Amino acid sequence: MKRVIQLTMAVLVATLLLAPAQEVWAAPGLVDVESDIDIAGETATVRMDYRVMIDKPDVKAVPLTSLHMGGATLSDIRAHDPNGNPLEVSVKDAGLATDVTVAVPQGFKAGDKLDFVIEYRVNGAAQLTKQGEVPVHVPLLTLKWGPLNPVPGVFKGTVRLPNGWHYVEGFPSEPTKVDLANGRTTVTYSMQVMPSMIRAIITQGVSPFFNLERSLDAIAIASLIVIAYVAYYLIVKLPLKQAASQASK
Repeated sequence: MKRVIQLTMAVLVATLLLAPAQEVWAAPGLVDVESDIDIAGETATVRMDYRVMIDKPDVKAVPLTSLHMGGATLSDIRAHDPNGNPLEVSVKDAGLATDVTVAVPQGFKAGDKLDFVIEYRVNGAAQLTKQGEVPVHVPLLTLKWGPLNPVPGVFKGTVRLPNGWHYVEGFPSEPTKVDLANGRTTVTYSMQVMPSMIRAIITQGVSPFFNLERSLDAIAIASLIVIAYVAYYLIVKLPLKQAASQASK
């Protein structure tokens, strides 16, 4: 089922890539966003750099939300412009999510792009005291506006795992790169849309080669080989055998 979903998503992505680039959402909307996540112990420190387009002068705040997942909670939410000047932030518990608004700074002109940064902590992102494979949940503050142009690179993310821990698999399921340097693993992403969370399965020691994704890939490849052999036998080998048998009579 998971492989079917992935193949379906691949077809949808390919359709988007082949289609002419165009804005599918009207402003206000997301231009792009970059996330930098550092996991230390059971806490994650998150920095989100947003760029949005606002075309209406009556828009006074940027709305964002974060779903409550995996027992992880957000705290110390603050915002500032690229120069470090603080921006007014409002935080509200919406039951299944945390809603956040960032005030549009005075002097901003409608029709321009607005750059701002949100930083926060995620408590309970991981339980590193457990043995074996450990799940990591990092909720992201996603914009309530849609992306203006959903092309690769609208969302870019970097996740640094704790020292001595290795990436097994996760969501999004296809990282751009998994790199190990100086005992620390870094996972990077580049996507057309912004995910609501980063989820990873991590483990100490050597990361197993046959994780779920690779196991499914191996099964799919083996199935294709069997199907190809059966097709070759029915289309090529069997007619040749039948022809030889007729000729010998």
